[in-house]
Amino acid sequence: MDEELDPDDKNVNSVLAQEFTELLAILSRQSTEVIMKLCQMMPGDAGWNIIQPASSSAELTKHIKTMLDYFMLANAADCRKFLEAMCMLCEDIPMHLESRLMSVAGYANDDCESSSPTLKEETPTSPLSERQLVKRPRIDHWEQYIAAVVPLLLKRWERLSEHLVGKVLLENVWVSPRTVNRGRDRPDQTPGPGDRGSRTPEPDGDYGSLETRVTLETFLQGCAGKVTVLLGQSGSGKTLLMSSLGQQWARRLGPIPSSFLFVLLEFRQLNFVSRPLSLSDLLFRHYLPLKGGDDEKRTIVDYLISNPEQICWVLDGYDEFHSKLTRQQVQEKVLDPKKPLPVADLISGLLNRQLLPGCTVVVTCRARDVTDLEGISDKVGQLLGWDCNEIKEYVHNFFAAKGHDTGRALGRQAADLLLSTQHLLAMSSLPALCNICCICLEYLLLEERDDERGSMTREKAREKGVQMPGGGRGGGGDKVMDVTNGEAQLPFTPAQIFSTHTQVYLTVLGAFLSCDPEKRGRNDTPKNMTTQQSIVHTLSQYQPELCELSQLAWKGLEGGKIVFLEEDISQDVLKFSIRTGLFSQT
Repeated sequence: MDEELDPDDKNVNSVLAQEFTELLAILSRQSTEVIMKLCQMMPGDAGWNIIQPASSSAELTKHIKTMLDYFMLANAADCRKFLEAMCMLCEDIPMHLESRLMSVAGYANDDCESSSPTLKEETPTSPLSERQLVKRPRIDHWEQYIAAVVPLLLKRWERLSEHLVGKVLLENVWVSPRTVNRGRDRPDQTPGPGDRGSRTPEPDGDYGSLETRVTLETFLQGCAGKVTVLLGQSGSGKTLLMSSLGQQWARRLGPIPSSFLFVLLEFRQLNFVSRPLSLSDLLFRHYLPLKGGDDEKRTIVDYLISNPEQICWVLDGYDEFHSKLTRQQVQEKVLDPKKPLPVADLISGLLNRQLLPGCTVVVTCRARDVTDLEGISDKVGQLLGWDCNEIKEYVHNFFAAKGHDTGRALGRQAADLLLSTQHLLAMSSLPALCNICCICLEYLLLEERDDERGSMTREKAREKGVQMPGGGRGGGGDKVMDVTNGEAQLPFTPAQIFSTHTQVYLTVLGAFLSCDPEKRGRNDTPKNMTTQQSIVHTLSQYQPELCELSQLAWKGLEGGKIVFLEEDISQDVLKFSIRTGLFSQT
């Protein structure tokens, strides 16, 4: 949003000159009655020839240019009075522009006495004064609500990014644009340049003809006024990226203009909404409650209805939404935003332009659910997985962030082991699964390095650079640990540990269970066990809990359910799952 300008004579006229082209476009869309009222603010010798209604659009444009030219050169008080009247009388002025005009026009009241006597005085009951009393508070409450959203999104990002081992940058995330299948009956309701200032949207087209991949930041450029769908597998980072997009907006960075209201909603939370909602309910009950009363809520909603292009809806995780949207013919009927609707109808209305036509909508979901959004999306892109270099970088960052005394050496070992293991490498193309693989490798490497039954003796041996026998789970004989150059050489190969997906998943479970604070430190594992035998022994100690979790997972798989409620599982197993990291709380 532009800064407020000082109230000197030069600035108010220069603002009108700078915004001349956009003001011309806005005035050209107003009614003849509004134009005539503005023209009548000119003195008789300047406006005498244009006070009659124009007979054609070309003549009307000429009248508007003449009026703008006059006030651009008029004294500051007259110019401010004109800008104030324009803000009060005209509809669909973009918020950032309206705020700027009102900033300089706000000083008009201080200069009324020195204003030109040819200007008509407004009485307190005039339409202009009445509109001023309404419109200025609408802008104030809108901007205050936007300011309140900023700390909400920053706090959300702080919570989600607390345990990240690297920076999340939209310019480092790759997306593959997909061909858009738009319904033939659906009009393109993207707002024109006059509706959103100077931000002109990218033209729609067949994304199959574009580059095979673009950065996420580039992909989201020009999304204003469109429905954009971002696809990604489970664990590809969709939720984290949308939260990052929100914190960038809060810091006045990224592709979403800071003048927009940024609304980030998760479908998994919308599942808990059982009763119909109005637009006001959705914003002030399920996003950010408003400290003010009903009047403030009304003014914000009224402003939003009048300026739908000033909001960006980010709807995350459509695949987790229980009430799937039904595919239907696009209806031209505009829904009443103040009327309560089922949450599915409310979301459908936003996507189909039946609610707030011209607003920006970004939806994330898995590829399997994109068919529900066919015919209503303007842009579709799919998140691409990590390549070997990105995986290797993440592994090194993961172990460096752990603060192990030999973190760098462990990171190199883990990266070598991961890149040479087919199953782990295939999993690690997804960020969330790469993190799980790192947890798994950390568990194995530290088990071999710091086995409780001989960790002190092996540490002394490593310091001397010698070999030591026994003390580990290396079968029936002695285990040799080569510590040349400070890096232990594993006594096992990837083929021995991860020859099947089942072994990978069992090892992952063992890694999470090893984090159980109520079991840590127990020394009841029989000696002379192999690594895999030790993992199976650990799993057997949690047999009741794992059986109940397995049954829950199977029911979810059969029913297509990926989000569970507390009542779906016993409290003891729920606490155990959260304690060990198998479950996350939302």
